[in-house]
Amino acid sequence: MGGENMFGWTLRKKPPIVGLAIAVSILITLLAYTFVACPLDDLFLLLVWLVVDLIVFGLAYFVMSVDVPWLEFFKMPKFQRNISLIIVAIAIVIAFELLIIALDILTYGALVHLDLALIVCALFYTLASVESAQKAALSATA
Repeated sequence: MGGENMFGWTLRKKPPIVGLAIAVSILITLLAYTFVACPLDDLFLLLVWLVVDLIVFGLAYFVMSVDVPWLEFFKMPKFQRNISLIIVAIAIVIAFELLIIALDILTYGALVHLDLALIVCALFYTLASVESAQKAALSATA
């Protein structure tokens, strides 16, 4: 199934549709959050956050394009537990951020770093888990 190599990872020529849906849903969420919370009169700040949104989308698309058997990978209990905790943390942080913004306590710029950091953390955790699972599989077969 292998495709091209990028950053030491073998990528699929066509990513799985579920992976593409995950990456697009992250992009839609970030874009909606940007347009709701970012001041639209500051075009430079808006452009910066749109670029950041696209970078996070690109990272999510890259992670979902890695050539691994995702269904088997998601069956691993340790991965399920850890990624579930990260996803719950992301949801809680975004909910609190929207509440804080709705109450005009803080601005978008003060809060956006939390959810972006958690999303990127989840993506890098996924890559690290894939790498350790692949190394374990290689050592088991050797």
